[in-house]
Amino acid sequence: MSRKIVRVPRLLVLVATGVLFLLASACSSGPASKSQESSTSPTHASASPAKSSTAPHPTLVCYAERTRNAPAPFHLSWKLDEGNQHSDWEADITANTIDGTRTSSSGTRKFHGVRSDASSWQAAFAMFPLSSESGLFNMLSNYHAMTPEGHESVNGYETTKYSIDTTRVGPMDAQVIHMAVGAKGYAKGTAWADETGCVVKFILNQAYQQPDGSLDIEHRDVSMTKH
Repeated sequence: MSRKIVRVPRLLVLVATGVLFLLASACSSGPASKSQESSTSPTHASASPAKSSTAPHPTLVCYAERTRNAPAPFHLSWKLDEGNQHSDWEADITANTIDGTRTSSSGTRKFHGVRSDASSWQAAFAMFPLSSESGLFNMLSNYHAMTPEGHESVNGYETTKYSIDTTRVGPMDAQVIHMAVGAKGYAKGTAWADETGCVVKFILNQAYQQPDGSLDIEHRDVSMTKH
């Protein structure tokens, strides 16, 4: 008898990732106590988010804000490969206009948004997969999967370069990440974040484990470039 293999939709995985990230953060938060203060000894293991005194955590949350309220004109490029499917979003964005294209196996679609026309503005903004990607990326940056590797000028921005590798995190952090991508799942790549923590460029390979044990691998190449 053949066995039916059920694939987990990628959007469902991303939504679940955001929920898991919020739950893990909530579990690690709470009022400080003497016992908590003493838990900072080297023998204490915790899956609480990493804290940095030198730079904010790298994040993709800024993409939505900068697209809606561009501080200066920029080009946004978002390339996604899922197996044999390729999607490419390209747009020039200013404070008052969004002009771009979305290319996939079904063809190329142009979109245009003007701030003075709320309907066209919202439709153009909604073309990008901004919110659906933030949950997993925030988890990677908060649960020790990102390591600073120095400073570089990228796409007109002064940035901190980070290497991304979930296979090198500690066991407690790995539990949280594996809840999202599966025991065999992983994420590896490179990101560049400006002084606010906004990731102005990242290249990421992600693998999600399916119920049958196979891996669905995705590749992203995303960047903001100053005009």
